[in-house]
Amino acid sequence: MSSISKRDLDQVDEMIARGFYTPSGDVRRALDALRENQGQIDRIEQELARLRAELADGPSLAELIKQARARRIERVREERARRRALREAEQSERRAAFAARKRRAPLFLGEGVSAGLRFDGGDAARLAERGLPALTDAAALATAIGLPVKPARGMPTFTEGADQLAWLCYHRRVVDHDHYSRFRIPKRSGGYRQLASPKPLLRKAQQWVLDHLTSRLEPHARIATAWRKGRSVVDNARPHVGKAVVIRVDIQDFFPSISWRRVRRVFMDLGYSEGVGTMLALLTTDTDRVAVRLDGELRFVARGKRGLPQGACTSPSLANFVALRLDKRVDGLCRSLGFDYTRYADDLTFSHAQPRANVAVLLQQVYAILRDEGFEPNERKTAVMRAGGRQMVTGLMVQDAIRVSRRDVRRFRAIAHQCKLHGFETISQRLEKDARSYLDGFLAWVRMANEEQAQKLEMWLESLGLPRRDM
Repeated sequence: MSSISKRDLDQVDEMIARGFYTPSGDVRRALDALRENQGQIDRIEQELARLRAELADGPSLAELIKQARARRIERVREERARRRALREAEQSERRAAFAARKRRAPLFLGEGVSAGLRFDGGDAARLAERGLPALTDAAALATAIGLPVKPARGMPTFTEGADQLAWLCYHRRVVDHDHYSRFRIPKRSGGYRQLASPKPLLRKAQQWVLDHLTSRLEPHARIATAWRKGRSVVDNARPHVGKAVVIRVDIQDFFPSISWRRVRRVFMDLGYSEGVGTMLALLTTDTDRVAVRLDGELRFVARGKRGLPQGACTSPSLANFVALRLDKRVDGLCRSLGFDYTRYADDLTFSHAQPRANVAVLLQQVYAILRDEGFEPNERKTAVMRAGGRQMVTGLMVQDAIRVSRRDVRRFRAIAHQCKLHGFETISQRLEKDARSYLDGFLAWVRMANEEQAQKLEMWLESLGLPRRDM
């Protein structure tokens, strides 16, 4: 009965209805199941008919497939654009985070100076004990200095202080902008001294370092007499007055020989991390540069290694502190040999009360200590001055008392006499400096060294009709 057709099922139903056939219970249930199946088939056929009608009136199957493919392509494109936008947003966030991280802890500041850019570590307790500012990274240092500031015309503009700080610190062999103005001045002994004056932005940074860090460095209290408040060349000369033998030793290229690595060690010993110490050392050191034209453009080419520049406000205090161990070692040697010792910048002065003092041993050992400490003695300038001869210590005579040399006094008198004869303006042109200021400055210098000598010169000026301006 399972294979009965719809027509047969209708005939069976008609026979039952006319009374020609009476099915049993099982047959009746089977017929009911067949009727239910037939109903479902009828509904399916109706739906098929409806769909055929819609298909006949609508697009073709190929068109439907084409539309489906277009919708799928559109969804893929939208998903791809969404993923691209998400990826770009993530990359932008990573770039911003990396840039912020670089500002706090730069990864590279030039060839040969970037190996120590690690900003972890440091000794906060040591800094607090010394009363020094806590500087954890480049951003903290830039904020403390007060960067960024508006640059001079033609200079790069920065919105982040750490970026401007990195620009000041960055080391290149060839640059298109020199952070220093370089010039030279004649030396008293002949030749010229190369000076490098920092330009305003770097000067601001160095002044902060001086005010808050290097001015608190303590050199040898008794021996180091240069660049210290209340100390002068007179204090440097005083221990050597009236001695049987006075010896002068000069350090060659004193400032430039103090490398940036030694300066970094100073800041690290204060308690700063290696990264902060590196940036502070780069701020306070430089290499000598020469201006050249390359392809029609002005460039500044480094010649030599980075060291303390003569002209930076931080160089004196750093040099004095770097030389602390030198002073202690030389002082220990001098005590053992009976010599007195002082140091004024790069001039080392020794004296002994006995004429037979062992000068050769002293010089041999002093030269060895200097070289061991990273300095080179200028042996051509070494002078051994005996009693009865001309004994000069940092420009002052020390035979029996501290006074200005007769040669300098004669020059002063000659210039004053020429001013009397020809007028200050004419002599100023010859000297290429203000003659009146020279006379007043020389008198102040003499007064600092020897009051009695200064009074005699002032009386002579009055007799000449050229009293001091402030008299």
